[in-house]
Amino acid sequence: MTTQHRPIDDRIAREIARLHKRYPKLGHHGILTALEDQGVRVDPAELKRFLKTKRMKPAGEFKGIKIADVPTSALGAGLLGHGGFGDGGDVR
Repeated sequence: MTTQHRPIDDRIAREIARLHKRYPKLGHHGILTALEDQGVRVDPAELKRFLKTKRMKPAGEFKGIKIADVPTSALGAGLLGHGGFGDGGDVR
């Protein structure tokens, strides 16, 4: 038995946008599940392409951090082998 996938038309696109706005942390798997719960079957690859094209990314995605962006006060005094700040202990 094959599952019929519907193309992403304007109505489904609006529903995807609504779900993304209401549940911003959902990725394509979560949105796919929410659509399926409503009886809407879409091709997972097409949904993933649609979300990428519309730049709908899950909120809270970790992008990493550069050590240069961390204030030296957050590194802790004395951890770098220097004395306090102002005596050359600032790494910037």
